[in-house]
Amino acid sequence: ALLAEGWALQSASAQAATWPRIGLAFERTTQGADVTLARTLSLGLAELITLPMRLAAADRAQQVQRLQLARDMLSLHAAVRQQWIRTVAANQLVTYETQVLEAAQAGDDLALRLQKAGNFSLLQRSREQAFALDAQARLARARLEATTQTEALARLLGLSSEEAGAMRWSEQLPQ
Repeated sequence: ALLAEGWALQSASAQAATWPRIGLAFERTTQGADVTLARTLSLGLAELITLPMRLAAADRAQQVQRLQLARDMLSLHAAVRQQWIRTVAANQLVTYETQVLEAAQAGDDLALRLQKAGNFSLLQRSREQAFALDAQARLARARLEATTQTEALARLLGLSSEEAGAMRWSEQLPQ
């Protein structure tokens, strides 16, 4: 979209610096047996005089537009790169929280067995159970954040929902 806008602006500024139109007219009039032929050549004198200035202004406008387009492309690149980092980090967090949940569930299961054997009190078992529930909630928040970041990246890239679903990225951020 940025490139198309840039091309349209360059086209408009190039058109402003066109050569003046030359008009050519032929006229034939008859009055009785008298035939008069008239030839007219018209040229926009003001346009012709200002042509070098208009050409220079159009060149400057195109250069400004190219620089703005380059700036916009670089800022879009930086935004996409930052969003990609956020997306990969959010997905790494989901992986980490999944491992924490598995460990918390194993700890809760062990606490249940120890309580049944009489080696753990109800308070100790409740702590392990609360930790497992907290890990489950953190995993849900991490998954939501990963989905949010992935959608933001897809919006920046201008991808459809099908294309966004097919996106793949590295498992972890580069070192």
